[in-house]
Amino acid sequence: HRIAHRLCSHASMVKHEPLTTLARELQARAATDQAADLAALFARYEQEFDRFRSKLASIRASLAPA
Repeated sequence: HRIAHRLCSHASMVKHEPLTTLARELQARAATDQAADLAALFARYEQEFDRFRSKLASIRASLAPA
């Protein structure tokens, strides 16, 4: 539950709504005993984080001096 809360806080900080939504779902389900559901949800979070990171890398590359 604590890790899910931190993920939610960090996602909110960077203002990326898809990450925030997934982190909130993780936090809400963290108290359940459905490990398979949590694993699948965390996999979705990781995929979204990779998309977000790629987007940031693209923005950084476009801002780099020529």
